[in-house]
Amino acid sequence: MTDNRIAARRAGRLWLIPCLLLAQPALAVKVLAAEASPAGSVSQPTGKPQALPKQQVQLAQHQAEVERLQQHVSQLETQNGQASTRLQQQDRDIAELQRQLQAAQGGATTGSGHP
Repeated sequence: MTDNRIAARRAGRLWLIPCLLLAQPALAVKVLAAEASPAGSVSQPTGKPQALPKQQVQLAQHQAEVERLQQHVSQLETQNGQASTRLQQQDRDIAELQRQLQAAQGGATTGSGHP
């Protein structure tokens, strides 16, 4: 008789499921999950407890780290480009100074020649 009462209660609640599905799908899922699991806890189909919040936190942390590293790489690339430009300018300056030195030395040798 006790089994009949439990069955009658469950059957009495079954008409709520279509109503809940139409009104509140998320609530219906919770009700169905509570009906299915003996302890009333929601678990994944494989029977493992849900670790979704922890994974979401880790994912957010990893995404933040990736973004930080991308910004750092961008800064390093900018600095590398600026350093390269400075070195090229210094190379041009050195080449110009060498030409001036050669011109001055050439003028001094020809100008200091004997008659």
